[in-house]
Amino acid sequence: MKVGAKRKAYSSSTGRVAEVRFVRAARKKGLLVTKSSHTEDRHEHIDYWLAMDNESRWGVAGKGNNLSDENWAEFKNGAGKRGRSYGGGSIIAFVTPQGGGLT
Repeated sequence: MKVGAKRKAYSSSTGRVAEVRFVRAARKKGLLVTKSSHTEDRHEHIDYWLAMDNESRWGVAGKGNNLSDENWAEFKNGAGKRGRSYGGGSIIAFVTPQGGGLT
Protein backbone atom coordinates (compact mmCIF):
# COMPACT_ATOMS: atom_id res chain seq x y z
CA MET A 1 0.00 0.00 0.00
CA LYS A 2 1.41 3.40 -0.99
CA VAL A 3 1.99 6.12 1.60
CA GLY A 4 -0.88 8.24 0.20
CA ALA A 5 -3.27 5.29 0.35
CA LYS A 6 -2.25 4.51 3.94
CA ARG A 7 -2.81 8.13 4.94
CA LYS A 8 -6.23 8.18 3.25
CA ALA A 9 -7.30 4.93 4.97
CA TYR A 10 -6.10 6.24 8.34
CA SER A 11 -7.84 9.58 7.83
CA SER A 12 -11.08 7.87 6.81
CA SER A 13 -11.14 5.56 9.84
CA THR A 14 -10.31 8.33 12.33
CA GLY A 15 -12.86 10.59 10.65
CA ARG A 16 -15.63 8.06 11.27
CA VAL A 17 -14.66 7.83 14.95
CA ALA A 18 -14.63 11.64 15.19
CA GLU A 19 -18.13 11.83 13.67
CA VAL A 20 -19.53 9.35 16.19
CA ARG A 21 -17.95 11.30 19.07
CA PHE A 22 -19.30 14.57 17.70
CA VAL A 23 -22.86 13.24 17.36
CA ARG A 24 -22.80 11.80 20.90
CA ALA A 25 -21.45 15.04 22.39
CA ALA A 26 -23.97 17.22 20.55
CA ARG A 27 -26.91 15.04 21.57
CA LYS A 28 -25.68 15.02 25.16
CA LYS A 29 -25.92 18.83 25.04
CA GLY A 30 -29.56 18.50 23.94
CA LEU A 31 -29.00 19.43 20.29
CA LEU A 32 -30.88 17.77 17.45
CA VAL A 33 -28.39 16.19 15.02
CA THR A 34 -29.22 15.17 11.46
CA LYS A 35 -26.80 13.67 8.95
CA SER A 36 -26.52 15.78 5.80
CA SER A 37 -27.48 14.39 2.41
CA HIS A 38 -24.80 13.03 0.10
CA THR A 39 -25.12 16.16 -2.07
CA GLU A 40 -24.84 18.53 0.93
CA ASP A 41 -21.79 16.65 2.19
CA ARG A 42 -20.03 16.43 -1.15
CA HIS A 43 -20.83 19.83 -2.65
CA GLU A 44 -21.63 22.10 0.30
CA HIS A 45 -19.19 20.47 2.74
CA ILE A 46 -21.82 20.05 5.44
CA ASP A 47 -21.49 16.83 7.44
CA TYR A 48 -24.33 17.37 9.89
CA TRP A 49 -27.13 19.77 10.68
CA LEU A 50 -27.50 20.94 14.29
CA ALA A 51 -30.68 22.43 15.70
CA MET A 52 -32.10 23.48 19.03
CA ASP A 53 -35.64 23.28 17.66
CA ASN A 54 -37.26 22.63 14.30
CA GLU A 55 -37.17 26.34 13.38
CA SER A 56 -33.46 26.95 12.78
CA ARG A 57 -30.42 24.84 12.03
CA TRP A 58 -26.70 25.23 11.46
CA GLY A 59 -24.49 23.34 9.05
CA VAL A 60 -21.46 21.67 10.61
CA ALA A 61 -18.25 20.55 8.93
CA GLY A 62 -16.39 18.07 11.10
CA LYS A 63 -12.61 17.85 11.08
CA GLY A 64 -10.96 14.97 12.89
CA ASN A 65 -7.41 13.67 12.78
CA ASN A 66 -5.80 16.87 14.11
CA LEU A 67 -2.68 17.23 16.19
CA SER A 68 -2.82 18.65 19.70
CA ASP A 69 -1.05 21.87 18.69
CA GLU A 70 -2.55 22.52 15.25
CA ASN A 71 -5.78 22.37 13.27
CA TRP A 72 -5.83 22.14 9.51
CA ALA A 73 -8.24 24.11 7.34
CA GLU A 74 -9.01 22.53 3.99
CA PHE A 75 -8.84 25.15 1.25
CA LYS A 76 -8.48 22.60 -1.54
CA ASN A 77 -9.69 19.02 -1.24
CA GLY A 78 -8.03 15.86 -2.50
CA ALA A 79 -9.81 16.20 -5.84
CA GLY A 80 -8.35 19.68 -6.34
CA LYS A 81 -11.68 21.42 -5.77
CA ARG A 82 -12.69 23.95 -3.13
CA GLY A 83 -12.35 22.43 0.33
CA ARG A 84 -14.44 22.62 3.50
CA SER A 85 -13.22 26.13 4.30
CA TYR A 86 -15.48 27.35 1.47
CA GLY A 87 -18.44 25.18 2.44
CA GLY A 88 -21.93 26.09 3.52
CA GLY A 89 -21.42 25.14 7.14
CA SER A 90 -21.46 27.90 9.72
CA ILE A 91 -19.63 25.73 12.28
CA ILE A 92 -16.43 23.71 12.00
CA ALA A 93 -16.09 21.06 14.72
CA PHE A 94 -12.48 20.07 15.40
CA VAL A 95 -11.62 16.88 17.24
CA THR A 96 -8.23 16.93 18.90
CA PRO A 97 -6.20 14.17 20.61
CA GLN A 98 -6.86 15.59 24.09
CA GLY A 99 -10.36 14.16 23.80
CA GLY A 100 -12.12 17.41 24.67
CA GLY A 101 -15.84 17.53 24.01
CA LEU A 102 -18.38 20.22 23.27
CA THR A 103 -18.52 22.86 25.94
